[in-house]
Amino acid sequence: MRQEDIQSIVDLRAFPGDTSEAKLIETHISWVILSPEFAFKIKKPIKVEFLDYSTLKQRAFFCKKEYSLNKRLAPEVYLGVLPIGIENGSYRIGAEPAVDYAVHMKRIDSSLQMDLLLDQNPFPTERLLDLAEILVRFHQKVRINEPIHYAPSSVWNDYEDLFTWEPAMHEVLGEAMAKSLREKSADLARHIPDLDERFLKRALAGFWVEGHGDLHSRNIFLSDPPIAFDCIEFSKHFRQMDVLSELAFLVMDLELRKRQDLGSLFMETYRQHWEVMPEASDAWLFTFFKAYRANVRLKIILIEWEQKHRPALKAQATAYAQLLEFYLDELI
Repeated sequence: MRQEDIQSIVDLRAFPGDTSEAKLIETHISWVILSPEFAFKIKKPIKVEFLDYSTLKQRAFFCKKEYSLNKRLAPEVYLGVLPIGIENGSYRIGAEPAVDYAVHMKRIDSSLQMDLLLDQNPFPTERLLDLAEILVRFHQKVRINEPIHYAPSSVWNDYEDLFTWEPAMHEVLGEAMAKSLREKSADLARHIPDLDERFLKRALAGFWVEGHGDLHSRNIFLSDPPIAFDCIEFSKHFRQMDVLSELAFLVMDLELRKRQDLGSLFMETYRQHWEVMPEASDAWLFTFFKAYRANVRLKIILIEWEQKHRPALKAQATAYAQLLEFYLDELI
C-alpha cells in the first residue's frame, strides 16, 4: 500500500471501533492509524538491509510474528491481525480479500508513555522499579539454553553498518562530528577481539536471551503494571542477545534524556533480583552496549533523513552522536 492509500483509510474512518477521530503516525518502516479505541499498524512495502516487507506474504508473516512476540510482555495490548481489503471501492481495515494487513492493538492512555513522563515532576519512580522486576522475570523465561554461535564481531558488524550511511552523517552532523565518530570507532575496534572469551562465558552462564530488542522509553507505558510493547519481530538476530545489550538500550535512552539517576536506579533494582554483571569487566561491556545502542538509534535517524529531510531529525541525530562520542571516550 502507498501513503495515499493509508491516508484514505484515515479520511474515510474505514476501520473497526469508534470512528469519531483518526490520526496517522509514520515511522521509517510503518504507518500507524490511531483511533479512540485502537491502533492499527501497517508495514511499509519496503526492503532494506535489516528487514524485508516487500511482498504481501512477508508482511502477513511479520504481522503475525509481531502479534505473537508482543503477547509475551503486552498481552492486553495486542489483539490480533486484521486484513485490509476493498469495500465499495475504498480501502477498509477488516475487509476481505486481503490486499494488506494491520496489527490490531488496544490504545493505552498516551499520558502513561514513559518518554512523556520523563519530562514531568514527580516521575513515577515506583513504576520504573516494577518494570525492572517484570523484565527480570521475562528475561529469565526467555533465556536461550541451546549452544550459542556468537562472537563480538557480529555486534561489531551491526555497529559498523552506521558508516554505510556516511554521506548522510556528514550532511546531518557536519564533517567534524562524522570524522570524530569514524576515528574513535576505529580505536574501539581494536578491543573487540579481546571480548570473545567473555561473550562466550556469559552466554554459557545463561545471560543470553531472546528479548524485546527495542526497549526504550517510547515503547514503555508506566501503567500499573508497566507494559513494554513494539518488540522487534523482523529479525531474530536483533532479539537474541546478551541481556546487557537489552538493558543498555533503556539506560542509554535515560542518559540521553539527562536522567542518569533513573538509569542507575533501574539497573540497581534489576541486579538486586538478577545479578547480570558478576565480573568487573562487565561494566566495560555494558558501556560498549550503550554505545552500540546509541549507534543504532543514530542510524535509524539517518535512514529517516534519507526518506524525508525533516529539520527536527538533525537535532535528534546530534544528540545521539554526542552521547555515542561520550561512550566512546569512556571505552577507548
